[in-house]
Amino acid sequence: MVALYGSAAIEPLHKAFLTDQWPGTMWTMEALAKIKDERCLPIYIAALAHHEPNVRQAAIEGLKFNTGLDLGWQPEPWQTWWKNQAGNE
Repeated sequence: MVALYGSAAIEPLHKAFLTDQWPGTMWTMEALAKIKDERCLPIYIAALAHHEPNVRQAAIEGLKFNTGLDLGWQPEPWQTWWKNQAGNE
């Protein structure tokens, strides 16, 4: 098995997250939350609406780690913030 680290791991982890198979969903979000890369931000924001609390917690941790902000647990403030960043829609 080939290990991927940092930004090289984002795409495979995002694909794994989208399968929505517990507990893999939580593990992939926890792994993504440790990567400091703005490409993860939309993934974290989408994960705030996930049905599993542990996934939402990991998403919040990733958002705080990457942005230094705490806009709460609801996706809407984060979506607005992301849209207001230069070049993001």
